Amino acid sequence: MSNESNYLASLIGKEVKINRGGPDTVLGKLLAVQSDYLILHCSDGAVYVQNSHVKSITENRENKSSTYDEAPRYYEGDSFHDVLENLKHRFVQINGGGPEKLEGFIVDVTSTHLLLVVKQEVIRVPIFHIRSICVKEKNKSQGSSSGGNRSGGNKSGQRSGHRSGNRSGSKSGHRSGQNVSHGSGHRSGQKSTRGSGHRRDDSRGSRVRSRVGSRVRSRVQRRQSGLRRKAW
Repeated sequence: MSNESNYLASLIGKEVKINRGGPDTVLGKLLAVQSDYLILHCSDGAVYVQNSHVKSITENRENKSSTYDEAPRYYEGDSFHDVLENLKHRFVQINGGGPEKLEGFIVDVTSTHLLLVVKQEVIRVPIFHIRSICVKEKNKSQGSSSGGNRSGGNKSGQRSGHRSGNRSGSKSGHRSGQNVSHGSGHRSGQKSTRGSGHRRDDSRGSRVRSRVGSRVRSRVQRRQSGLRRKAW
């Protein structure tokens, strides 16, 4: 075992800082040292760092940034390529920051590249460009909550719209129905009462007229008969 390997092995279980600054910097507790990669316990969980991108590594003796209660689950393969194979069909983050940071699903791993699905795009990433990689749990709570808010909003909107529509429709329909029925009933009632009353008055008048006429005729006839008797 070389001196460098001995030095890295002595740092296992300690908080270390890989690289001095920039997007390549990784700060965490060293968990394991393999032939071509390192495993660190960071705030994002287990982070796999490819040795070819490690420019420096130092023990962080001052200003401890985090407390490490329980080590995350991680995979120790013989090589960095084995780690990528084990992470197939997982949602991962490639590189810690900068323009080369990617988040997506690994769909395939070849000897030189991996295929990453980012949103609706398939990106071919060369393995030698990967500085670090870690498993990311996709935040489903935000999507479900927003989806729940949208569906709740839609449901509430539909309910309120349905209720208001029913109320306004029932009110307007009730009012129009009352107006129409009241108007039509009033008109028909007026017509019917007027027509029937007028007819009844006509019939009564004709009866009275016939009675009066018959009485007058009988009186006239009596007078004529009395005059004839006197003439005789």
